[in-house]
Amino acid sequence: MKKIINFITEKRNYILIIMLIITSICAYTMNKVNINQDMTKYLPSNSSMKKGLDILEKELPDVKNMSTIWVMIDDLETSKKLELYNELKSIPNIYTISYDNESDTYNKDNHTLYILTSKFNSNSKEMTEIKKELDNLTKEYNLIYELDSDTTSVPIFIIIFAFIILLIILLIMCSSWIEPILFIITIGIAIIINLGTNYFLKEVSYTTYSIAAILQLVLTMDYSIMLLNRYREEKKSHTNIIAMKEAIKGSFPSIMGSSFTTIVGLLALVFMSFKIGTDLGIVLAKGVLISLICIFTVLPSLILMFDKLIYKTHKKYPHINMEKIALFSQKYKYIISLTFIILFTILYFIKGTNIVTFNTPKDNTISKIFKKDNNIVLLYENKNEDNIDEIIKYLTTDDKVKTINTYKTTVGKKYNASELDYFLKMQNIDINKEIIVSIYKTIYQDKYNNDSKLTLEELINFIIQNQNNFKNMINDDMFLEINNANNMIQETKKMFVGESYSIINISTSYKEESKDTFTFIDKLDKECKNKLNGKYYFIGNSIMNYEMSNNFNYEMNKLTIITIVLIFLVVLLTFKSVIIPLILVLLIQCAVYLLMTIIKIMDLKVYYLSLLIVQSILMGATIDYAILFTNYYLESRKNSSIKISLKETYNKAIHTILTSSMIMIIITGVLGFIFTDPAIGEICHIIAIGVTLAVLLILFVLPSIITLFDKYITKKSTT
Repeated sequence: MKKIINFITEKRNYILIIMLIITSICAYTMNKVNINQDMTKYLPSNSSMKKGLDILEKELPDVKNMSTIWVMIDDLETSKKLELYNELKSIPNIYTISYDNESDTYNKDNHTLYILTSKFNSNSKEMTEIKKELDNLTKEYNLIYELDSDTTSVPIFIIIFAFIILLIILLIMCSSWIEPILFIITIGIAIIINLGTNYFLKEVSYTTYSIAAILQLVLTMDYSIMLLNRYREEKKSHTNIIAMKEAIKGSFPSIMGSSFTTIVGLLALVFMSFKIGTDLGIVLAKGVLISLICIFTVLPSLILMFDKLIYKTHKKYPHINMEKIALFSQKYKYIISLTFIILFTILYFIKGTNIVTFNTPKDNTISKIFKKDNNIVLLYENKNEDNIDEIIKYLTTDDKVKTINTYKTTVGKKYNASELDYFLKMQNIDINKEIIVSIYKTIYQDKYNNDSKLTLEELINFIIQNQNNFKNMINDDMFLEINNANNMIQETKKMFVGESYSIINISTSYKEESKDTFTFIDKLDKECKNKLNGKYYFIGNSIMNYEMSNNFNYEMNKLTIITIVLIFLVVLLTFKSVIIPLILVLLIQCAVYLLMTIIKIMDLKVYYLSLLIVQSILMGATIDYAILFTNYYLESRKNSSIKISLKETYNKAIHTILTSSMIMIIITGVLGFIFTDPAIGEICHIIAIGVTLAVLLILFVLPSIITLFDKYITKKSTT
C-alpha cells in the first residue's frame, strides 16, 4: 500500500497525463457506443415471448424488424392530402403506408395522420435515411413524426445543467472557491471514461445511456470531499507531499467502504431475471469504480498543483448547529425507537407492488390526438393451420379487436368467382370473368358451384403455370400485371407465413397495460390451449408487460433479499458487529417501504425500473451516511459520554451528509423535470424522493436507536 501511495504522489504528473490521454480516447469512443431501446432484448431466457421472438427472427425476420412511423400534419389542405401520400410513399425503404381520406382514424379536426411501416428497425441506417427525408418535409409542411421505438441523444445541455447545479451546491458548501472546480474536473474525467469504456460492451440500453452520467455524478462526489477534507487535516502537521500521502492512507478505508457498499448495491441489479438489470448494474458499478480510481489518481495531482490557490481562496461555509437535535434524540430515544419499529411494521404490511407499471412512460404528441392501436402477434406452428380459423372466429367476438391480419384474411383469403373478379378489377387487373370461371371449373371439376372458392394466389399461380393456354385471352401487358401481382403476393406472404411457423397480427383498442388487457390475454391463451395442438407464442408490448407483472413480486423480493444480504455483509465486516448492520439495513429498507407507501397513498403509478433502481441506490449509497454517522459516534464514545458523543457526531457528520445528499436530491429532482423522456425523468424524481426519506431517517431516527443500543455496539460504555 505504501509503495502505491508513494507512486501516486511522486509520479502524479505522469499519471495525470496518462489519465488525460485515456479521457481523450474515451471522449471519441463514447459516441461510437451502440444504444439499444428494444426492451425485448432484455427479456429473461425462460420468457415465452423471448422464445417466440427468437423463432420469429429466424422464420419471419422482416416482421421482427418491422417499424411503424406515425406521421401527423396540421392544417393540410384537402387537395394536398393525396399529394403528400404519394410523397411519403416514394420515400426509400417505406414498405406500406395507410391513409383513408374518409376515415376519422386518419382525420381529426385540423390534423391528418399517415401510418408508415418499414422493414428496418429504428436503429438501422435505412431508418436514419427515412428520418432525414421526413425532416426535409417539415420545411414544407407542419409535420411531426414518431417511431414505435426510437433512440435519441441525451441533450448536452442536461449534462451541463447538472454540472452547473453541482457547482452552485459545492460553492455554497465548500471551504474554498477553487475546490468545486477541482471536484468537477475529476468527476468529469471519470464520467467520460465510463461512457467511453461502454464501447467495449456489445451495447447499452437507452435507459442506462441516459442516466449513467447523472447517477455517477451524484453517487461518487462525496469521495472527493472526503479526500480533500483529510488532506486539509494532515496539512496542519505535514508538508504538502507528506500530507497527501497521509490523506490517501487515512481516507482510503472510509472511501473504499463507502464505494464498496454502492458498488455492491448496484451489482445486485445483475441478479434481475429481466436483463436490463445486468445492463444497468454493470455500467453504473463500473462508473463508481472508475470514479474511485480518478479520485485516487487525478484529484491528488490537482490538489497539489493548486494547493496555494485553494488556501488563497478560502471562504466561510454553512455550519448547522445540531445540539438541540442531539439532545432531543437522546431524551426521546425510547419513543423514537418504538415509533420506528411500529412504522416499519405497518409499512411492511401496507406497502404494495400495485403501484408499479410496466409500460414505459411516454410523452407522445400524436397519441394524444390519434389513439394508437395495440398490436398483439400470435405465432403458431403451421401444422395448426386447419385449427386457426377457430381462433380467428373467437377473436371476432371481441368488440375491442379491430382487425385480424393473417395470410388467410389478406392475400390468402378465399373468394368465389364473382368476388375474385371484383377484387381483381379493384387492383387494376382486368381479367375476363369467363376466364376466371373456367379456371374455377378446371380446378374443382365436377365439384364446382357458386360457393367454390380460391385464393388470389391459387388463381394467379394457375394462370402463370398454364401461361401458354391463355396467350389468346390475356395480352402481354396484363401478363406483366399478373406477374407483378404474384410478386406482391409472395412478398406479402413472407410477412405472415414462415417455413414452420405463421403469425396472426391482432390489432386491438385495448390499452397496453390494464386489467382488461391482461384478462383478454388470459382468455386468448386458454382458447389457444384448447384449439391448437402445437406450440404457440404471444408477442407484443402488452405481452411483455403481462409477463413482467406476473413475475414482479418475485423479482422485487429476490432483489430486496440479495441487496440486503450483500450490504449486511459489507457493514458486518466494517463494524464487526451484528447489531449495527441490522439497524442500518432496517433503517434504509424502511425508507424504501415509506417511499412505496407514499406513492400508494397518492394513488400514483411508477415505472417498475424506477423502484428497483431507487432500492439499489438507497441501500448502496445512502447507507454510507448511516455508516459515517455511526463511525463518528463510535470514535467519540471511546473518550466521551453518550450525550457529548452524540453532539460531536452530529456536528462532524452533518456537513458531509448534507452536502452529498443535497447533490443527489437537487440534481435528480431538478433534472427530472428537464428530461424529455418521461421514464428517465420519473427515475430521477423517485431517486430524489427516496434519498430525502433516507436522509431524514438517518438524521432523526438513527441517533436515537444507536444511543438506545449503546452498550451493545460500543466497546467501552461511558455514561
